[in-house]
Amino acid sequence: MPPRFRAGFTLIELSIVLVIIGLVIGGVMVGKDLIESGRVHAQIRQFQEYETAVNGFKLKYDCLPGDCATAASLGLGANGDGNGLVQMATTSYGSYDTPDGAYNGELPKFFLHLQASGLINQKFDSTLILVGGSYPVLAINDRYGMIACGKWQNGSTGTTPDSITDLYNFPSGLWLHANICNIGNNPGQANDGCGVMTPAQAYAIDTKIDDGKPLAGKVWSYSSASAPGTNPCINGSYTDYSLTNTNPYCQVSFLLGK
Repeated sequence: MPPRFRAGFTLIELSIVLVIIGLVIGGVMVGKDLIESGRVHAQIRQFQEYETAVNGFKLKYDCLPGDCATAASLGLGANGDGNGLVQMATTSYGSYDTPDGAYNGELPKFFLHLQASGLINQKFDSTLILVGGSYPVLAINDRYGMIACGKWQNGSTGTTPDSITDLYNFPSGLWLHANICNIGNNPGQANDGCGVMTPAQAYAIDTKIDDGKPLAGKVWSYSSASAPGTNPCINGSYTDYSLTNTNPYCQVSFLLGK
C-alpha cells in the first residue's frame, strides 16, 4: 500500500494565520489602551466633580465643607471651626495631619458636609477610617482613596510626603490628595504612605488638565513615602515624570478652586 502524505499548510494559509494572530494581539493592545484612557478620564472627572461641588457649596453656604462653623444649623452635620482651613483638630500639625492619627478634625467632615448638601452623589461613614468609609475611592483604582485638606505638614527636610512643604515648597490651598490606602493588617485604619498611580497615569492626568510638570500648577505629583528606590515617581530635579517606572509609586494632589 503506497504511503499516505498529510498535506501541510500552504504559505498563503500560514500568512492568513499570522495576520489573524497580529490582529488579535493588536486588538488586545488597543483594548488595554482604551481601558487605561478610560480610567484616566474617570479620575479627571472625579477631581473636577468635587471641584464643582466645593464651589457650589461655597456659593450656597458661604463657607468651606468640613470647616463650616454653621453646619449644624444648616442641617449639614457637625460644625467646623470656620477658620478657612480644612484641618485636623490637633493644631500642632498645622493644616494637615496623617489620617491614621487622631482623626478628630475636619477631614471627615469635608465629605460628610458635601454629602449632606446633596452636591455629590456619594455616601460616607465617619465611623470607618477606611477607603470607601470616610474617604471616597479613586475612580482610577478603587483600592485607593483620597482626602481633602490643606498643604502637607511641615517637617524636617527629607524625601517623604510628610516634609513635602520643605522639600518641594508645596503651596497652601484646599487640595484633594489622592494618597490613601487601607492598612492591610489593621482593617480599622487607613494610611497616607501609599503610592496610588503609576508615573504614566499621573502624567496623563497632568498633561490633560494642567501643565505636565509634576510640581507646578493645579496637579502635583510626587513619590509616596513607601516607594522604594530613587525617584520612583518623578526625576531627581523634580521637573519631569519617571515614565520608565511602571509601578504605582505616585501620589497626586489636585488644587481645588484655582
